[in-house]
Amino acid sequence: MSTKLIPPLPDISGTRAKHGAVVITGVKGYHQLDPYSCGASVVATVLAAVTDGLSADNWDTITRVSCPTREHGTPKDNVVKTLQKLRFHVTKMRSELSLDTIEKPLLAGDLILTSMKMPFSPAGTTHWVVLAGCSETGILVLNCTGIPLFSRRWIRWDDARAKRSQWDTLYRVDTGLWRQVADLRRNYRGFCAIRNC
Repeated sequence: MSTKLIPPLPDISGTRAKHGAVVITGVKGYHQLDPYSCGASVVATVLAAVTDGLSADNWDTITRVSCPTREHGTPKDNVVKTLQKLRFHVTKMRSELSLDTIEKPLLAGDLILTSMKMPFSPAGTTHWVVLAGCSETGILVLNCTGIPLFSRRWIRWDDARAKRSQWDTLYRVDTGLWRQVADLRRNYRGFCAIRNC
């Protein structure tokens, strides 16, 4: 169903976000091996970020409860139930994807899950991703799951919002990874310049 991906820190060096990002470091992503289990992969990503590995029992729970299918992918209710079964506290957030919405949870070391339409994907299909960072300069950092669409693992705010529909929801997962938060904004002079992303 999924294979382990151990990516480097999201490469934002080629963007204006270099000195203005908040990133949760060391999050290992999982890529799906089929076109419909991205929801299960984000659960595996969250669990691996906290436990640094997945046991056979955890894999069984993820596949059994998330229950991805070729026809329906991984429904959002199944993703939430799987995380709760694995003893994560999951909070539904307001659906607006903005700096003001996700900055505080990321600074607290919590991962954020959402779905969005990917380039070249069929109409009506979305893809689950893990948000592990953000920048006030218009960049959203991803620990992306699924087919490696984002080689640099970041996407612009405008592009991300354009790929989301009114039914896409944000979920905050309490992971306690605050020790892994890298706040690169302290050297960035224009921090308050773009607050309306």
